[in-house]
Amino acid sequence: MSQMVTKTVRIKQIQLEQDSGKSLHDDTRSQTLVDLNRAGVGLMEVVMEPDMCCGEEAAAAVRELQLILQTLGSSQAVMAEGQLRVDANVSVHYPGEPYGVRTEVKNINSLRFLAKAVDYEIQRQIEELENGGTILNETRAFDSKLGCTIPMRDKEGKQDYRFMPEPNLPPLILYDAKSLPANMNHQQVVNIDSIRKRLPDLPSVKRAKLVEQYGILPEHSFTLL
Repeated sequence: MSQMVTKTVRIKQIQLEQDSGKSLHDDTRSQTLVDLNRAGVGLMEVVMEPDMCCGEEAAAAVRELQLILQTLGSSQAVMAEGQLRVDANVSVHYPGEPYGVRTEVKNINSLRFLAKAVDYEIQRQIEELENGGTILNETRAFDSKLGCTIPMRDKEGKQDYRFMPEPNLPPLILYDAKSLPANMNHQQVVNIDSIRKRLPDLPSVKRAKLVEQYGILPEHSFTLL
C-alpha cells in the first residue's frame, strides 16, 4: 500500500506585472506582427524555489497554488482558459554538486502536460550529459502530441526580459507584530497580522479539519479537496 508523502515547496518571490502584448512571427512573409489585445492586463508571477524533483511534484505544487488562488479569490486560475500558465525551469546534477545548466519550458497549460514536460526534460538532460554532450541555457516548448520538448530560442540572460521597475510605486514593506520596528510609521507598512485574520481557511486547513472531524485518511482529504 502506497503511503502519502508531504513536501514543502518554498516561494522565492512574487512580482506584479502588466501584459505588454505578444509578438507573432510570420516566417512565410518574413515579418513580425504585434498583438496588443492583452496589453495592460495585470499579471502575477510566482517564483518557486527548486524544491521539486520530478514532474509529479511540480504538478502537485502548482495544483496547490491553484487551489490557494481560487480560495483567496485572486484568480479563477483555469489553466484551459489561459488564466494560469507555468514556465518550468529544469536542471539536473549529481548529489552534492551545484545545480546544472537549466532550461525553461514555456507556457505549459495543464497539470498533466506539466508533469510530462518536466519528466521528459529531466530524462533528456541526463541522456545528453551521459553521452558527453552539454546542456544549453535555452527556452523550450512542450509538444503535447509528440510528448517531448523542442527548442524555441537561446536565453540571453536577465536583460532578455527587459524588466523595468515602476518608478511611481514605492517598495511594499511587510511586517508582523513581532518584527515591526518601534520607529516605523504604521501608515507606511502593511501589517500581515491583520490580513491573516481576514483570510479564509486555506486548502491545507480544510483538509486537516476533514481528517479531524470525520476521521478520514489524509490521502482521502486530497481527493475531496
